[in-house]
Amino acid sequence: MNGRLKGKYLIIPLFSIFLLIWGQAVSAQSSGQRYFPETGYWVSDDFLEFYQSHLNPEFVYGYPISVVAVDSITGLRMQYFQRARFEYHPENAPGERIVKSHLGELVYQPGSPIEIAANNPACRPIGSSPFPVCYSFLEFYEAQGGFVQFGFPISGLEFFGGRIVQYFQNARIEWYPEYRPGFQITLGNLGEVYFLIRNNRGNFRESRPANGPRQFVLQLSTHAFLESATLSTSDTQTIFVSVRDQNLEPVPQAQVSFVVRYPSNEIESTIMPDTDENGISMQSFSFDTSQLGVVEVIATVIYDDITRVMITSFRLWW
Repeated sequence: MNGRLKGKYLIIPLFSIFLLIWGQAVSAQSSGQRYFPETGYWVSDDFLEFYQSHLNPEFVYGYPISVVAVDSITGLRMQYFQRARFEYHPENAPGERIVKSHLGELVYQPGSPIEIAANNPACRPIGSSPFPVCYSFLEFYEAQGGFVQFGFPISGLEFFGGRIVQYFQNARIEWYPEYRPGFQITLGNLGEVYFLIRNNRGNFRESRPANGPRQFVLQLSTHAFLESATLSTSDTQTIFVSVRDQNLEPVPQAQVSFVVRYPSNEIESTIMPDTDENGISMQSFSFDTSQLGVVEVIATVIYDDITRVMITSFRLWW
């Protein structure tokens, strides 16, 4: 009889301890930190407070793609997101210590400009910037936070990678006409782009055993970069292709190729080396043309049964 009673009484405190621990975990997740299973990273403290201050942070900033770490150039603590990078400035007043990096300025390369008539009623000047914001880009800009969110425009409407885009200090707004109305304007993943350019994964990644099991590749995140935006017909161009999985981990041994379409509509195809252990493939090439104008580069990545196509461009200027 006593043994049975002891067993029943023992269950009660064990269950209470479980509830206490579970309650503390839930409290930690809901107050000072949040885990993002989409990418496997946490956002905490001031970084989380700033992230959640926007009504639609998953859309405007994307998911976290790094831990908080010290940037080797500025000495500031930072965290990368798909579409943004947050900087921690301890000298600022509480509530103002997180500042968005000017990723638009950091990655901008001039594309082919789109001419818009002066005094167009569908455009609006923004501050002292010489570039107006027009049409659906203006609607999106104002609806998603305007200058406070994106900063001043640093370009007009341009063709970049086969799409119409506009660069701002903190962002790149892109037009996807194939999407349904109301969803045709979106943001470029400049956080991912600059993260890969800086090759920061050493101190912004959490370490894991080198011989640990690799997750299955379910999605590919691919980017194609050109070394130069403008060249002469006697120069050499270099293309870099980065391939990552759904957790933005490098994908080695992906097959990469690209097609160059010259202003004359002539086409050349090239097979690039497979991606290396860092998920990178690169190839230099010269030009078999004397015609000036925009050169389109179409890169294709194949890994297992997943295929991704990227379009970028540069200009032969002289």
